[in-house]
Amino acid sequence: KIISNNWDKKKTVKENFSDIGLALSSNKSIKIHRRGAPSSNSLEKMEVDQPLESSKPTTKVVQELEVIAAQGNQTTKRHIAPGEVAFLKDLMDTHGDNYKAMARDKRNRYQQTARELERKCKNLMKAISDGTIHI
Repeated sequence: KIISNNWDKKKTVKENFSDIGLALSSNKSIKIHRRGAPSSNSLEKMEVDQPLESSKPTTKVVQELEVIAAQGNQTTKRHIAPGEVAFLKDLMDTHGDNYKAMARDKRNRYQQTARELERKCKNLMKAISDGTIHI
């Protein structure tokens, strides 16, 4: 959203990235110094290159993106379709937690595997316990 608000449609992708303060190619933006191939019979300490400090000042867009990145991963609530809830509930009422029998059931029209059904049933049970879905 931040990038799209600052995107100029009259400029090229390279010009837009440069103006925003982002690198078009990560391979070109970080310099990796190669010191030759290591020999297989010598054990040496591996040298780790420190990331180069950017010579360009950070732009407003980059600062906003860094703030969002510092906030961490915000999970979105997943939603299970009502038809799938009814299908899984019916299978769980019939077969309990026997996922192999659920996979072989004739109502399993989409031929979901036992592992897929197990994952979906656990997600459904989690959603019910969280109060996201009411049955």
